[in-house]
Amino acid sequence: ISVKEIRDLKSYLVNEYHSNRLKEQEEDQRYIRDTFIVPFIKDSIGVVRTGKGYRMCSAPAEHIITSNPQFFKDKVKDTASEENRTDRISKEGNRWLRILLRDNPQPFKQSVKYLLGSGEMWIYTVHNIDFDKDNESDMPASFVLLDPLVVFADRTEHGGVPDRVVISYQRQVSTIQNAYPEWTWK
Repeated sequence: ISVKEIRDLKSYLVNEYHSNRLKEQEEDQRYIRDTFIVPFIKDSIGVVRTGKGYRMCSAPAEHIITSNPQFFKDKVKDTASEENRTDRISKEGNRWLRILLRDNPQPFKQSVKYLLGSGEMWIYTVHNIDFDKDNESDMPASFVLLDPLVVFADRTEHGGVPDRVVISYQRQVSTIQNAYPEWTWK
């Protein structure tokens, strides 16, 4: 895919396909950040910013129990080997959750805040090429929570999964070239 094709796709997704969603989410963010316009108050009076909008969106996230998540796998069959398999999967899932709980910002609370504030949440799963299975605090993947204002899914999808997802933000060309050395700049 050429640079022009990438720029054209980004322009289409940001300026046309997702423009109404972006407008609505940016308006919601103004209320959350307490920077919305108050048209009926005169300049001589001044607007008092209390941060109540942020607290209104964050309070429900704080009350959802995200400090001790648990991973459970249901058995498909009622056999000893299936029970052994589900125990191993549950144990590994709970190990991953303990590792993720140490992240800052805490991903479970952050994901709920994105969901409540923007109405959607995106998780970018990145393969860990340096994964060491003998290291108890290592995982085979990293989970990056992305701000929904920079994620744009293509309209074509299969089984609810978009064919392409564009993450649009400013980066240095050298950073992209280092991350993807096989990609030729066209």
